[in-house]
Amino acid sequence: MFALERLRRAAVPAGVLLLAAAIRLRGIGWGLPELYEEAIPFLRAWTMWGWGGSEGIDPNPHFFHYPSLVFYLQFLGQGGLYLALRAAGAVESTFDLAVLYAVDRTPFVVAARVVTVACAVGTVAATARLSREAGSSAAPWVPALLLAANPYHVTRSQMIEVDVPLTLLATVALGSALRIVSAPTRRHHLLAGLAVGLSASAKYNGALLALPLAVAHLLARREARRAGSAEATAPPVGRLLGSLVVAGLAFAVTSPFVLLDAASFLEHFNREAVHMRAGHFGREELATPVFYLRALSTKVLGIPALALAGGGLFLAAGIRRRPGAIVIASFLVPYALVISTWEMKADRYLLPLLPGALVLAGDALTRLAALAARSRGIGVRSGLVLAVAVPLLLLPLPSGWGELRARGKPPVLTRVKSWIETNVPSGSLLFLEPHGPRLLGPLDLWALPPEVRARVAHRRAEDAFYAVQWIPMFQVDPERSAIFYDLAPCRIADYVVSTRATRARYELDPGRFSRQIAFYTALDEDWERLREFRDGPGGEPEVVLYRNPLQSVPFAQRGSVEGPIPLSPVPGAPTPPVDQFYFNLGLNYQFFGYLEEAVASYEHGLRSPPADPEMYERLVTGITWCLGRRDLGRAAEFAGRAAEAAPTEPVRDRLRRLRDRIGHAAAEADR
Repeated sequence: MFALERLRRAAVPAGVLLLAAAIRLRGIGWGLPELYEEAIPFLRAWTMWGWGGSEGIDPNPHFFHYPSLVFYLQFLGQGGLYLALRAAGAVESTFDLAVLYAVDRTPFVVAARVVTVACAVGTVAATARLSREAGSSAAPWVPALLLAANPYHVTRSQMIEVDVPLTLLATVALGSALRIVSAPTRRHHLLAGLAVGLSASAKYNGALLALPLAVAHLLARREARRAGSAEATAPPVGRLLGSLVVAGLAFAVTSPFVLLDAASFLEHFNREAVHMRAGHFGREELATPVFYLRALSTKVLGIPALALAGGGLFLAAGIRRRPGAIVIASFLVPYALVISTWEMKADRYLLPLLPGALVLAGDALTRLAALAARSRGIGVRSGLVLAVAVPLLLLPLPSGWGELRARGKPPVLTRVKSWIETNVPSGSLLFLEPHGPRLLGPLDLWALPPEVRARVAHRRAEDAFYAVQWIPMFQVDPERSAIFYDLAPCRIADYVVSTRATRARYELDPGRFSRQIAFYTALDEDWERLREFRDGPGGEPEVVLYRNPLQSVPFAQRGSVEGPIPLSPVPGAPTPPVDQFYFNLGLNYQFFGYLEEAVASYEHGLRSPPADPEMYERLVTGITWCLGRRDLGRAAEFAGRAAEAAPTEPVRDRLRRLRDRIGHAAAEADR
């Protein structure tokens, strides 16, 4: 009988975890083989390995808008994938892996999403522990089941971001802090400090978990005094300080280059701070607190759960002063206030609030059920509460369920890409707005190591290959994009691809973005509106493909083309660096054999203030390559002059080596 009872108790948590995993793994391949998420941890981890290149592993992510812990998790996941693929005979070397990555990212993206799913399932387990440590009247697996089946948490669990890992670590940190209240040992303090440090290393705002750690320590001292214990038995302040030291060490070990590359960290962190203050243009219609309240009501929690969590927070923490609720509140309230001060709004920022809110909601629901039952003289079982709680708290999430259902059909950009590759001749030049389809073009091949590039070009020889020119968009000071919204440089294009995700933002403020609006008006009036793509029947076009009436022969087949048309600055609008635009355009000319025009485009880029030394090197290398196709001596001479004018010593050294190699090749050719 005892064994059966233990089995029954184990079956419930195991079932909830299996349910959480099954829901999240179903549809994990949404959108593939395309990647429609930022996936920054995945992409940064890939560059750290240096697969297929000659530089080897570089543990410095060279990116500090986020700390590094999640990057390293993805880094390890990619290493495990390589070992698995090699054991299966799918690849024989890291070079083969790099080629496979360039040809089809499907296994890589699935493996990266599995890392996020593992964090999500771990959060479900941590939520049950948090409920138990908080002394909730609900069975621990009530809030855990609510999280397991929460549609918004499911969709974010299928994306490669830092917010789901942060949510796991924040929940662990809260549970560890609560453990201090009941057992304020040195070990529990240190474990809580470790969880806080790892939370901050997942995302900087995880550092707010230091607040519940301190609150838990103070509550433990208060409980010791209430119990009449001597002061010596209360946890000393040194334990709290020790836990904070461990938190700092955990952060430093898992995000070491925040200290080792402090200059880059400060630069990127300050940029991110500006981004948070400025927000995304075109999304200012709602005040930040209102935006988050609406997201919580319709997508993240739902009105019933939000009301129960708010009521539970007020009663348990504010009125009854229960330690568990106070510790949870000491994170939920400051965290919500901090993100509400930012102009940058994203509903995924709310994820760390979910476990604590569901614990409070589950407790409030159980207490209400028990109160109602007692008033009628009947008992109430947790199973009955569970049966009522799941539909009551999950069904009122229309936005969340809608997003989850959308994962079951091909994204609109997949349909756009497929249509273009079927109907638009390979070698056409397309100008694309942001949020458009990812078409294979010169910029994609250029980014690969040379030896990988050659193999990929051979393997994808039959694929549609386009000259792709991206039109920049800027989240901060968006007026800077005005210089690129000019149909004159588009004269050489075969098509322009406009996206609603971009156009709608500019159309919200026609006076501020008059140049962009004039560009769209000219497209509608003067170019052929070839094809519209909608996300559903009756909806606004998400993507519109325009055809240039002045061009009848695809870019690659013209034999001769017009050179780059200079971009015209817009009076009163800030002018951004345009070197990236001209570099992209130069690659399109270069890859399709228009070398003189490529040189002219690269030279336009050099005449603009370079955004960074690496871009200077890329432009110089492009010119040198094009010149070298016809005159090695002239190419070496140009590389030498450019090396002496290089903005930094490392770039100068690399360009000198380039000059020497070309000079050696020219001498060999003269023999």
